[in-house]
Parts: sequence; structure tokens; C-alpha cells
Amino acid sequence: MFRWVSWIMSVVGHWLLFSPIIELLKWIPLVGKLTASVLSVAAAIFAFLWGTMLHLLVMSLACIVHKPLYGVKLMVGVAIILLIMCVIGEGDEEKAAAASTAAGAAGTAVSDAITSGTNTPASDSNKVDSGVDTPP
Repeated sequence: MFRWVSWIMSVVGHWLLFSPIIELLKWIPLVGKLTASVLSVAAAIFAFLWGTMLHLLVMSLACIVHKPLYGVKLMVGVAIILLIMCVIGEGDEEKAAAASTAAGAAGTAVSDAITSGTNTPASDSNKVDSGVDTPP
């Protein structure tokens, strides 16, 4: 009974670490509630995996002395959960690197155009002639 309660408290506690950030995201107009709910689900999945892994790690270290075979089985469970978390994380890093490279290239082009005083192609097509001549 104590093991189950401690596991549940560990998972809930790790999820509650993200609750201030989730509440702050709800204040963003239009997309805040959607962003907060997506982050809440992601935080729940992370808390479940992380809390379970830590719980099994502590139990396996304690059981290695008392019941070595049971402790080794729990260590295998910890290794499997850690492997799952690493595999999920690798795919996200590649996507984030590609997105940041594309965003960096676009940002550099815009900042170069601003500092050189030229207009970007998008702003040239949106120009409105006000009838007043302005110096270049």
C-alpha cells in the first residue's frame, strides 16, 4: 500500500512542478488555453514516465540487497523507461534544430534588410502610395 501511495505522490508532485507555467500560459489571448492544455498533457506524460522511473530506481536499489533477482528486474524496468524517454527526445531535438535553423535564416534576412535600409520583397508589394514624397 505504501509503495502505491508513494508512486502516485511522486507522479502528481512532478506534474505539479509544471502547474505555474501552465497557469501563466492560460493568460495568453486566443491560444493560451490550447497551449496550456497541450503542455498539461505533455507534463502529465513526462511526470508519469519520470516519476515511475525514479520510483523503480529507488525500489530496485533497496531490493538489490534484500532480493537480488527482484532488484535486477526493477533495474531492467528503469532502463526500458529511460530508453523510451531518450528515443522520444531524439526525434524532438532534430525537429527543433531544423525549425531553429529555418527561423534563424529568415530572421537574418529580415534584419539584414532593415540594417541596410532596403525593403523586403513582402513590404515592397504592400506599399501604399500616400501622395507625399518621402526621402529614401
